[in-house]
Amino acid sequence: MTYNKNLVRRLNLQEYVTFKGFLQGEQLDALYDWATIGIGSLAIGRKGLKYTSELKAREYISRGLPFFWSTIDEDIPESTGFILFLEENIPLEFQKILQFNRGINQNEIAPQMRAFANANLDFRVKMSKLNKFLYEILRS
Repeated sequence: MTYNKNLVRRLNLQEYVTFKGFLQGEQLDALYDWATIGIGSLAIGRKGLKYTSELKAREYISRGLPFFWSTIDEDIPESTGFILFLEENIPLEFQKILQFNRGINQNEIAPQMRAFANANLDFRVKMSKLNKFLYEILRS
């Protein structure tokens, strides 16, 4: 975290970037209510990864917060409409991010995101898929 804080100071971005630390409960709820866009994983190829299954993205979706990232998650298709997929290993296209954020009606998209989370990311849904997979393995 020290590196990030120093970078913000060096670039003179203190007015725009705030580090909140660990939040939970009402403090976290208030931050989600205030936010208009989230940031998912970027440049995961630098770690030798292509796919992720990040908890942060699932929380964004269940909270109804649109976000951008440059990863592939088999549970979350690119066609959702509430995620901006950016290309890997190119500089962030801030105009594209701003345009995406401005084009979203938060009141309309949030319920759609929560419905997607319930239908595709809920623990019961995931466990059902795992049970079917294990059943097929045991059957063969």
